[in-house]
Amino acid sequence: MFADEIKLDAGLTLADLVDAPNLVIHPSKILYHVELSHPKHSVGEPGATIPIKFSVLNSGPTVDTYTFTTTDSAGWRIGPLPANVTVNSLRRTELVFNVTLPTTRSAENNISITTTSQGDPNRQAIAQFRVSVKEQAVIAPRSDQLADFTLVIEDNRALAEEIQTLANALEAVLANQLSQQNALSDETINTFLSQRDKAPTKAEMQSFLTTVSPKPSATQAPTLELMTFKDGPVSQRVTENLGEMIGRLRSLQPSSADGDCPTASIAALESAASYMNPNGQIVLVTAAAPHQDTAPVIAQLREKGLKVHIVITGSCGNWEANKAIYQNMAEQTGGSLNWLPKGITPAAQLENTLATVAEQALTQAIERMNDQSNTARSTPAGCLLYGVQDEALNNSAFFAIYFGTKSVVMPIGEWCQGCDIEAMDIHPDTDTIYVASGNNTQGHPKGHLYQLDAHTGELVSIGPTGFNEISSLAFDSEGILWAWAKDAGLVQLDTETGQGTLIVASDAKLEDFSFSLDGTQLYGTVDTELWRYDLATGDVVKQCDNLPQETEAVEVLPDFILPEGFIMLGMHENEALKLHAFDVNSCTMAASHEIAIPYDDTEGLAMPLAACTPQ
Repeated sequence: MFADEIKLDAGLTLADLVDAPNLVIHPSKILYHVELSHPKHSVGEPGATIPIKFSVLNSGPTVDTYTFTTTDSAGWRIGPLPANVTVNSLRRTELVFNVTLPTTRSAENNISITTTSQGDPNRQAIAQFRVSVKEQAVIAPRSDQLADFTLVIEDNRALAEEIQTLANALEAVLANQLSQQNALSDETINTFLSQRDKAPTKAEMQSFLTTVSPKPSATQAPTLELMTFKDGPVSQRVTENLGEMIGRLRSLQPSSADGDCPTASIAALESAASYMNPNGQIVLVTAAAPHQDTAPVIAQLREKGLKVHIVITGSCGNWEANKAIYQNMAEQTGGSLNWLPKGITPAAQLENTLATVAEQALTQAIERMNDQSNTARSTPAGCLLYGVQDEALNNSAFFAIYFGTKSVVMPIGEWCQGCDIEAMDIHPDTDTIYVASGNNTQGHPKGHLYQLDAHTGELVSIGPTGFNEISSLAFDSEGILWAWAKDAGLVQLDTETGQGTLIVASDAKLEDFSFSLDGTQLYGTVDTELWRYDLATGDVVKQCDNLPQETEAVEVLPDFILPEGFIMLGMHENEALKLHAFDVNSCTMAASHEIAIPYDDTEGLAMPLAACTPQ
């Protein structure tokens, strides 16, 4: 704390008010602070010299002077900055430096500017700029592929900065999409556990899990189109790859600022609408008024259920009338309008608004596709270990584990209330995940077979098995799905209808089973016992009888995760919050291969073969 005098109520000390392991008091001092606002990425023509703007904000309580240090990764010619700049408290100043680009297309440089406070040299802010030389533009003839999301941008040098800002915004959307599923590292889980003197209660664990509830992903990527217009529309790219669309956007070479005003925004919307699926999303970015009547295109958009989200950064002529035209179009199509006049709107607000508009439009396009995917095949598994957790008798949660330098646990979808999913396995050729329910369901059928979408956690009904409770699923190497029906025995399931056929009658209380990788052995668990069935000889033997506690999940994993002869176990009400590795030959636990998970009652485990097999 930095204070000359601290006034406290009688009988109170700072230790009574501040919870800190070490409290140090110093004389009062000024706390200097500096912040930088800057473009993340700038692009120019080969051999051109481009200006790059950034701003310095003094967010401290008094005037301060700043110095600058510039470094770059490619050794390009970079114009000098002032030796120092003085900025009043809570004010900002704009600076510009020039970068001379090489003649090599696609060349890239990372420039770093360090700003240092002279009031307190320990206070610094660092701006990282990525500067690129434009790629050669190649425009292929437009195919007949229909888009779900179309970005329509006025191709005008006056909007060059906005085009790159939009590219930055879409890049942020792409990064956000890649991290939609929340992930828990071993470090996070261990930190959670280390904060307690004993194993967490179910209530504590449930509270922990609610902090990492995932966002569902799309079952299918939307088709995207980038269209530009000046005197007429040009389709720049149609793709399902957002990264490819961003690359094309960055390589745009805006035409001269001279030209028609108004521009062909309405003709561009008509062209875009002609090549879109119903109920799609359009984002229009323009700085000019429309040059024709909007009634026909509004009718076309409404007929196909297309929403138009409009960002206006300027206008020519009567801006109030032009704004009203676009406002009417947005309202008539159920879209949105954002009026962001150039030179008045702060750069940060423009970037944030573009990012928000783009993300919301993309999200709506994705949600429309999800709504239409009920009859589509579920998204197959990736090379991950999948599992299902049981909570409070019949609530089920799905998760996946990535194996890299450390394992990362990723929840999949929302909790399935009352589903009572007891079994899981993955088809060896298609990587489709299948799960089955037990007999404690509520609001869902008992003994039912489903497909599980690997991205969203959505259950797609296959059909009833004809048995009251399915405790285990396992595919053999031929793609035949075997199951264990409680109080019935070994069953073969039809993956098209779910219908089961009893093969071997048995009342054994088998919890789960899994085939060895070579398909010659079948391992199963009964309470704390591990059994093995040899398919060649027909022998059934009790392999081990010393599993630490009731085991409800067993899976044989590839040898890049577990050595041959090891299996992974999931245990009932396991306070250790781990998946346990077990050596089937020595009947011993292998602590070095354990996996920490935020779940205590794993009912099933499965890992795909095809997705984990190098092509």
